[in-house]
Amino acid sequence: MPDVVIVGAGLTGLSAAYHLEQQGVRDILICEQEERPGGLLRSHTDQGYTFDYTGHFLHISNPAFRQFIDDCAGLSFFGSIERKSAIFMHNVHVPYPIQMHLYGLPAEVIYECVMGYLQRSSRKKKIDSFYDWALFYFGAGFVKHFFDPYNARLLSWPIKKLHAGWTGRFVPQTTVQQVVRGALVPADATGVGYNSSFLYPQRGGIEVLIKGLLSRITSPVYTTTKVVKIDQQKKCIYCADGKSYTYRHLITTAPLDTTVQALARSPHDAFAGVARQLWCSSLININIGYARQTAQPYHWVYFPQPTYAFYRLGVWNNISKHLAPAGTSSVYVELSYQARKTKRSAMQGACEQAIEQATSYLGLTAQDIVSQVTLELPHAYVTYTPWRARHLAGLLSALKEHDIYSVGRFGEWKYSSMQEAFEDGYAVAAHIVARRKGGH
Repeated sequence: MPDVVIVGAGLTGLSAAYHLEQQGVRDILICEQEERPGGLLRSHTDQGYTFDYTGHFLHISNPAFRQFIDDCAGLSFFGSIERKSAIFMHNVHVPYPIQMHLYGLPAEVIYECVMGYLQRSSRKKKIDSFYDWALFYFGAGFVKHFFDPYNARLLSWPIKKLHAGWTGRFVPQTTVQQVVRGALVPADATGVGYNSSFLYPQRGGIEVLIKGLLSRITSPVYTTTKVVKIDQQKKCIYCADGKSYTYRHLITTAPLDTTVQALARSPHDAFAGVARQLWCSSLININIGYARQTAQPYHWVYFPQPTYAFYRLGVWNNISKHLAPAGTSSVYVELSYQARKTKRSAMQGACEQAIEQATSYLGLTAQDIVSQVTLELPHAYVTYTPWRARHLAGLLSALKEHDIYSVGRFGEWKYSSMQEAFEDGYAVAAHIVARRKGGH
């Protein structure tokens, strides 16, 4: 039997395989339910346009991750890009992040944001929700005009019901001086935030990284192999094609809700019902290729107001000119919904509206559209519910007791970056190597 079975050939699963092999572990089998590896780091081509599963950009602060990228795909193949992003609200573009760039917005909005920031409580009371967190750090005005509407649209979930742990570490903090100055004069957004600069392949889309990584590992990847059942007692996985595989250690990067569903053997099983407590948004990623260029200069733009059907729009050809044929342009728009509350078919009208609104916003026409590719992400952003905060650590620990390591963005049911996917793969590989050396 394989020493290690890995479920999922996305970045986390392949990073785990890579690091296990680096430590001399060779008896590895990787199961991937899609037709090709990559997970959300796959790229699609259509009529000369290259589209990813929304924007996946490399933000590197770990030297080991930088070396990993260089080893797998070659850093020289990636362009280093200074972020140019904006927020579009009240028919005005302001640079991201809004807490430092109020200049140009209606006077009433500026007043409410500045006064709300100045009138915040100076005493840090108990913060239970993301709403409380944003109110404490940024004040009522910023919450009203950006943090509440944007995050509610991103997650399709009210932020008063989000745990305070949701994405706070990714939100740039600010000072009174920055808020006031940014309200009076245009401010420089350079270097602000974790994503102020990023790396992206000059050609081929983000899947270039996956292709390079696959060339560095020898473990077999069985595609179109969906795991439907896990028997933790027999240490065996069962696949939709009728095949089964036993293991000593199981690494799963599959979404945690699907993992616990595969584990539940009866209504009385300890894992039964857990999946219903794990919420996440689903995402519709509409990619459009246009025969003409757009004048919009941004890499991506946030849309907090419900006037637009989408909450974010990105311009592929501004990220890399090679993602679209010369003289043309290509974009993506993102729409979010909770699949358990809204049927996908009910989103069709919003999708059609999104295409019309994006085209108009870009200064183009429907006749300019030459390519349209819609990519679905059933699991997009994990919903940080209070239940998750109370029970997630115990759930992951219970799986580990059966030598099942649920890791990665969806395996650990968290919001994380590509660098963290690499780190999660490294960490689980190191743990298994240590157990092997200890005779486990």
